[in-house]
Order: sequence, then structure tokens, then C-alpha cells
Amino acid sequence: MFFKSYNIISIISCIGLVLILLLPQAVGYRPYHNALSIDGPRVVILLIILLASILFIKNAALKNITDLNISYFILFAFAILMILSSLFSENIYTSLFLSIKLITIWVIFSCAFDYLNNDISYNKYFLNALFFILIGLLAYGFLEFLLQTYVIPNWLRTSYYNFDEYKDINNRIIYRNNLILSQGPFNWNHGFGGVLCSLFGIMLFKFEKYKFFGCLLAILFFLSILTTGMRAVYIATLFGLIIWMVYRFNFKNILKLIVCFFLACFIYYLKSDPMNILFFNTDIKMNIHEHVGVSFNEKYRLSTLKTSNFITLFLPFTSLEIQSYLENIGTLGIRIIGFIENLLNYENWWLTGYGVGAFQKPGSVPSGAIQYNDPGLIMLILFEFGFFSFIIFIFLIVSSFFKGIKNDDWMLSIGIVTWFIFSLSSWAIWPMLLITVFINKIFRS
Repeated sequence: MFFKSYNIISIISCIGLVLILLLPQAVGYRPYHNALSIDGPRVVILLIILLASILFIKNAALKNITDLNISYFILFAFAILMILSSLFSENIYTSLFLSIKLITIWVIFSCAFDYLNNDISYNKYFLNALFFILIGLLAYGFLEFLLQTYVIPNWLRTSYYNFDEYKDINNRIIYRNNLILSQGPFNWNHGFGGVLCSLFGIMLFKFEKYKFFGCLLAILFFLSILTTGMRAVYIATLFGLIIWMVYRFNFKNILKLIVCFFLACFIYYLKSDPMNILFFNTDIKMNIHEHVGVSFNEKYRLSTLKTSNFITLFLPFTSLEIQSYLENIGTLGIRIIGFIENLLNYENWWLTGYGVGAFQKPGSVPSGAIQYNDPGLIMLILFEFGFFSFIIFIFLIVSSFFKGIKNDDWMLSIGIVTWFIFSLSSWAIWPMLLITVFINKIFRS
């Protein structure tokens, strides 16, 4: 095709990917409650889907539709199960609308993007696009650390005006170690941290390729993940780092990266409150007009005894010892209790899930779900979408990881694993857009 011979479509779609993840979210318009917010990233998503649809229809008319990736069919099976989960929920309308929004971001967009990038230029433009995204996010993080204010002021996020459930977004400033938690173009630090985790492999790829610039990139990356204030990000990058050290073992590079990490920590330390340099539950504070934060008493609405009795089946501790431990480790204890209680409540979710939105919007999508704080996106896929959706998703993650390592797409494989660990503790949805793009890219290689 003429356009493809000049790589125009590939370039346009990669520019679109950069804009989706760097343009500020929620700076736009929401026509009514539960409607799709119209902002820059979502407009670009719809334009890329439209471009791919036009190309697909044209190729179908010419009976030339050989460019379909096997991962498309697996992702669409995942999407169908999401829709079934919504159809069996207590509030079909709200749940189905939420399903469609997530499917558009996670499945339709990623397949559309891959369909527009199925020639030999894919790798070149795609990796460059990911690098531009990384540079842009690091610029956001560094500026917010340096200036101690959000680059995108909360009052600009007009999509959430006049909606009570979102009003804290326009007022919220979260601090840790007397520093604001960086959020970049996203609505909160979880989205920022999740995309950084997804791009960890790209950072390591560039770190290996360049000497001075690679070290500078690593320092800014580690500084940015520190400014997110999320332990989930640190743990996730540690897992990714271990894989990199084993698979790409180079003692000199490992030593340089460790030095870069400590330099980033030192820079962060100079600006933070030294008394709170460790990340404890009590070192977070919020400066907002009205907000309901994490409730540490929430664990008492859960059956700690039921959970501890279950754990005693596998660990050599008494039920009371486990119960006391879980109640004293804050939000982590809440997550463990909530996960096990819902796991034991399997008869209500194993087939079609509790329903899409059962945890995300429990007031609108009533269900038998046992609510708890920050279940993590991986747990949402299991409990909201059902066991079979979860199996399909895990298959995609595991097979993509090993295919990526085998096909020399190791930087994407590390990004997938790092994001997966992060998403055990966060339900930020935007990073998964990048992960499904990675999955399609690896399956096409």
C-alpha cells in the first residue's frame, strides 16, 4: 500500500501513542454522569481506532486481511467474558458501560495500534515512541519534584467538575516525606507509577546502549519512582531488576545502575524530611478540602478470624498469632484479608465474576463482593471478571514474557512483569493499555 511504503501510518500511530500517555487526562468535558470523559488521550484513542477500522475495511474489500495477529482473538475472548460478566451483574447498564470503556482502552485500541504497525518498521518507530513517552514522564516527575507542585494543576481537570464522587480530585494534594507524590499527566500517582513500571525495560535498554546519557536516564527514573511514594512501584522494579541482572548479566552495568540508584536516593533525601525517609503507613498526609482516605479501621469490617483460620492450614502459626499480625501491618493486612475472604467466597464469582464495577463502583454495581481497600487490578480481573477471564489474562502475560525473552523483546517482557507485580497492589487502568500493546507486539514478532 502506498501509505505503508512510506511508513506514514506507523509514524502517525506511534505519535498517537505518545500523545495518549503524555497529554493531561481529564482536561476536557464529561457531558453527564457515567458518560465517557472527553479529553485529549481519549480523542487520540478513538482516532487511532477509526484509522485502523478504515484500513481494515479497505483491506477486507480487497480480500487482504492476512495481517491479523493471533493475540487479537485471545484478547477479544477476554473482552467477551468481560461483557458476559456485566450482563450477569446486578446493574447491567452501569457495568456494561464500564466494560465497554475498559475494552476500548485495553483491547480495541491495542489491536488497532498493532494493526497499523505490522510491517518491518514497527520495531524502529515503536521503540522510539516508548522512549519519547519515558522521557516525557521523567520530565513530569523531575519538574514536580523540583517545583513541589503539579505540572498539570488539578483545577484544569474539568472532566470531573460537578460530580460529587470526583470532587476530591480537584482538591487533592498527597504528601509523603513532606514532598508531593508525583502524578504527571495522570489523575493520581498510581497511573504515573504504573506506566513507569511498564517502561522499566525500556529504561534498562537505553541504559545499556548509552554511557553518560544512560546513567542520567537511570538517575531520573529512580528519582521519579521515589517521588511516586508507592512501595508497590519499588517492589515491582526490584523484581524487574532481578530478571534483568540474570538475563542480561553484566557486572559493570549492574554496578553502574546501583550507583545511579543511590545517587537518586541521595537527591531525594536532600529535599525530603530526613525523619520520614522510610515509607511508613503514618508518613502520608493529604491537603484537601474534603476527602475520605484509607480507613485503617476497615479491616474490622472483614473477618480477620476467618482469614487467619484459613492461613493456619498452610503456615505453622496459631490463628491468634496470624490474626494479631494481620491487624498490625496496616493496608497490607487489609489486602491479604480482603483477598482471602473473596477467594473463599468463590461461589459468587468463579463463573462470571461479581460483575465489572463491583469493586470500582460498588455503589452503582451491587454484588456479593467483600469490599476492601486497593485490591489491585490483577485481583479485580479475577473477582470482577471471573475465573476464566483471569486464566486467559494470565496465559497472555506468561506467554508474552517468555516469547519476548525468546524473540529478543526482553525490554517489553521486563516491562510486563514489572507492571504485573505493581498491579497486584494498584488498580490503575491506564498502564494496562501499554501492556496489551506490548502483548500484541510480542505475539507478532
